[in-house]
Order: sequence, then structure tokens, then C-alpha cells
Amino acid sequence: DDRERMDRAALGAYLRAVRLGRENTEEMLDTRARLHELFLTIMRDKLLKPVYQPIVDFTPGTVLGYEAFLRGPEGTPFHDPLALLSFAEGIGQVFALEQLFFQTAVAGLGPMEPGQLLFINIHPASFTDPQFTPAGIPGYLGDHGLHQGNLVFEFTERQTAGDLDILQQKLELYRDKGVRVDRKSVV
Repeated sequence: DDRERMDRAALGAYLRAVRLGRENTEEMLDTRARLHELFLTIMRDKLLKPVYQPIVDFTPGTVLGYEAFLRGPEGTPFHDPLALLSFAEGIGQVFALEQLFFQTAVAGLGPMEPGQLLFINIHPASFTDPQFTPAGIPGYLGDHGLHQGNLVFEFTERQTAGDLDILQQKLELYRDKGVRVDRKSVV
């Protein structure tokens, strides 16, 4: 009798655990679906916001340039750039996200003084993506009052460089166009 009661209690606990696991899984899938829809909305409606940090030489007090940082819409989980980039990585959309961010950062900056630099972080996987080419960059920069000499790509520190041969080939293409690439942070 005690054994039967223990077996029923164990079965009840097991069934409750299965039900709870199913509910948690459904909740997690629902959350992921909502995040995916939010990500698609951000991309479609171009809701990225660049934040610019001035880089200052304090001795003469001059602004040497700006580093552009990515932000999603305020009040959303994607306002945090790491959450936004991590989600994009998970669904294979890093290149599309960074392409939109590049366009938004350049368009939102406004004119720069001669010799000033715009630093934009880039994921090495985007840099080596076949769609990522230097061909349109000079024209796009020129449309916004910038020159390729104003642009510096910096590799995001938390990512690996991947295929180093392709990376080296791309580095040369961009250097030939006058774009600077900071290789110090390639890991």
C-alpha cells in the first residue's frame, strides 16, 4: 500500500514536471517568436540608432573623430547592442544588421572636419561576407559629405576572425580604397 502510494506520488510529480516543462518551452518559443518579429520590424523600419562618442585629444582640445555605437529602440530588449548582435548571430543576420547600422551611422553623423575619423565596429564574419564589398562605400560616404579616408573599421573584440585568408584579402581591398582597418582588436 505504501509502495503504491509512493508510485502514484512519483507519477504525479513526473506528470507535473512534464506539464511545467511543456509550459516553459511554449513560453520560451513564444518569447523567441516575439523577439524575431521585433528584430524584423527594427530592420524593416530602420529603427537602429547610432550613438557617437567623441574621441578627443585633450592637449589642444580637438575632436579627432567619433566612434559610432549601435543601439536598438529604447524600451526594448534590443536597445542593448550585445542582445541585438547576439540575436542577429543566432538567426544568421549579422551582415544585414551591420549593413543597416553602417548606413545609419554614416547618414546620422553629419559633416566632419578634414582629418577626423569615424570608427565603426564590425563583426569579422560581416567583413568576410561576399556581399560586403568596398565598391559602394566611396559613393555612399560622398553622398553624406565623407571620404573613405574618414572611415575606420574596427573588429569587434568578442569575435574571432574566422578565415584569415579571406580576411587578409578583404583588408587589402579596403586599404586600396583608402579605408582604414584597425587590426589590433582582431582575436
